[in-house]
Amino acid sequence: MNLISAYLVIAVVLFSTSWVQSSPCSAYRELAAQEAMKKCNIKIKRCYLLHQDVVPEKLYCKGMMALLKCAYRERKDLGCRSAAFDRWMFVVLQYVAMGMPKWLGICTAYAKENEKQKVDELIAKVENNAKFAGKGITNINPGQDEIECACEIHRTCLKIMVKGSAEGKINLCKDVEEFLKCYQDEIGRPRQCVVPYISKKFNQIIQVASGGSEGLITEYEQNPQQFCFADDSEPESEDCLE
Repeated sequence: MNLISAYLVIAVVLFSTSWVQSSPCSAYRELAAQEAMKKCNIKIKRCYLLHQDVVPEKLYCKGMMALLKCAYRERKDLGCRSAAFDRWMFVVLQYVAMGMPKWLGICTAYAKENEKQKVDELIAKVENNAKFAGKGITNINPGQDEIECACEIHRTCLKIMVKGSAEGKINLCKDVEEFLKCYQDEIGRPRQCVVPYISKKFNQIIQVASGGSEGLITEYEQNPQQFCFADDSEPESEDCLE
């Protein structure tokens, strides 16, 4: 069992005992929650910047797994329940789930069997939480034709997610906005296949959670220097592709 696999096992246990029992964060700890989200988001984007020679699908899948790992580490350290952080982590799980074998399968080749199993268990626990029950994509069972169409959409937009920057800069807000726009455009444009429900549902989740007047990106853009920008000058302490 590698480090990520072992961590996901711990995360499943941690989630079931601490997510519901944690007390709400104070105003001070809410600031810490915002910093934790920024830290993880920067980690995944820096991963993408440093590995531009890797196939986009693999880079997307490995990066999302690393993001999930970071999210649970930060939540454990946070020690309280932040509505904004929990909402963000729910969305992270939707990104991870879309790539798993039960749904689109894009990440099947890049995840070990025990990783897939533990992610399934983790997703089940999150979406069984009353706050998120029935709101995710994991209760959708797309047919093969739907999967092919959904994969076409997801592959188009994930290339935007993992793209590098010639200036070596990271603008998290701009990157997410471009991904949201890509998905909205792909859902709406004429195509030979019928856009499947799982793609529409995923698009709805990410648009509501990240965009709009109450979305996370709107919150970040109120203080862009603090929450949107970073660079790749500091090396990673761990390889996101392991």
